[in-house]
Amino acid sequence: HPSKYLFDALARYCPGVKFVAKYPLVNFVDQDYYDDKWAISLETWKTFNRSYTALTQFHWQVVPFADPYFRAFGDHMKPQLKTLTLWSNPTWKYKRYMHELEETYLVEARGCPGYGVRASDVAAVLKACPALTMLSIEMHHLGGYRTDEMYEDVEVYGDVFWESAARHCPNLERISVSTCDHDDYHTIIAKTLTDRTLMHLAELPYLLKCDLPLGRVTGRGVFEYIRLVSKTTDLIGNKRSILISIGGVKRKPVEMPVSHSEILELMKLLAETDEVSLGAAFCHPKPNVVVYRPYEFSPGRAWLSTYTQNELRPEGNFFVRKFDPCPA
Repeated sequence: HPSKYLFDALARYCPGVKFVAKYPLVNFVDQDYYDDKWAISLETWKTFNRSYTALTQFHWQVVPFADPYFRAFGDHMKPQLKTLTLWSNPTWKYKRYMHELEETYLVEARGCPGYGVRASDVAAVLKACPALTMLSIEMHHLGGYRTDEMYEDVEVYGDVFWESAARHCPNLERISVSTCDHDDYHTIIAKTLTDRTLMHLAELPYLLKCDLPLGRVTGRGVFEYIRLVSKTTDLIGNKRSILISIGGVKRKPVEMPVSHSEILELMKLLAETDEVSLGAAFCHPKPNVVVYRPYEFSPGRAWLSTYTQNELRPEGNFFVRKFDPCPA
């Protein structure tokens, strides 16, 4: 295949290449963004990774979102890689790819084990990135916003992935996870992302900004994260900020999401803990934690009034300042 000759030549004559993709970050504006793909076999990809160890940035759109590719990438250290973007390019046709490049014929396009929605080991790529400072992830719905089908299994971005990030990428400064949610009943939820993820992220001393996907994070988990980072010797001053969507579960149209009770739990824990016990009294970083509910709908004034008067009432040493839930 022509691509094999191209990459063989690049490996031979240009071993110091630092980046090879047209778009280093997510970009949905340009039409050819989706078409920027490499017709590259797994063997050629392995050769690429053995040769290109001087990469400083890489965007996963150009190669298949697949376990064999993740592992081949992770098997070869890239000590200068600073920026990594993970995205399952929706224009990949894995049936055609397997037939033309791997000489394997599949009757069902989505029945390809380890590829696309059946990939499960994306965390393997992080083993090659000890100097990574910026990690971007884009998650997509399949065929439109009002569907629960995905181009990838979002569960690959659960606790195991973030544990791997904390272990292999200690210099991470920015984490950005974006989704295409556009209505309250087809939100993208990583059920395997729990409070454990927050504990792993608390281990990253240089983390400045972090925007997590929707997962099963609780109020107590957020509290423990605040407690841990408040007691950690920090090297980044007062710039740490994390954005957390709390209480993520699939919501039914007639039910109020559990995020409200989880936020209440967080507020109670904060009110019941003095600054010394929390670590905030002598904490220089003063982390900024933004907690938001995972849905766009706005509760009615009557419900909010009941919630603030009955649920957020003084209890022991717990106190919440009165506020107008729906200011004019």
